[in-house]
Amino acid sequence: MKQVISFLPNLFKLVGGLMGDRRVPFFEKLLVVGLLGYVLFPLDLVPDLIPLAGQLDDLLLAAIVIQRLLNRAEPETLSQYWNGSPVVLEWLRKFLDKLLFFLPAGVKGSPPRDPDVIDVDWRIKE
Repeated sequence: MKQVISFLPNLFKLVGGLMGDRRVPFFEKLLVVGLLGYVLFPLDLVPDLIPLAGQLDDLLLAAIVIQRLLNRAEPETLSQYWNGSPVVLEWLRKFLDKLLFFLPAGVKGSPPRDPDVIDVDWRIKE
């Protein structure tokens, strides 16, 4: 229960730490700033006056931006700023994956990087 209660403050600390970290891509930080502007701006794509749908667009956009931020940051960087249990962070990743399963991979950001895999392009020259 304590992990669930401390989830949101830890998430805010994580996002705040990642926003100030040079290892996180600038575009991902720009998306977080854009999300804050979108949520705080009174005019939405789907007005908040429409029950459920008005809040759902804000929630899905926040989920997309947080998932991209988690996917683009290195695991060491995440662990540096995450004060909660690693189990809760893994739960968050799985929850976001299930929530956003219908979106194309490009929208969700790249999958978490595997430090043991080297990705290269090659071709055979004849």
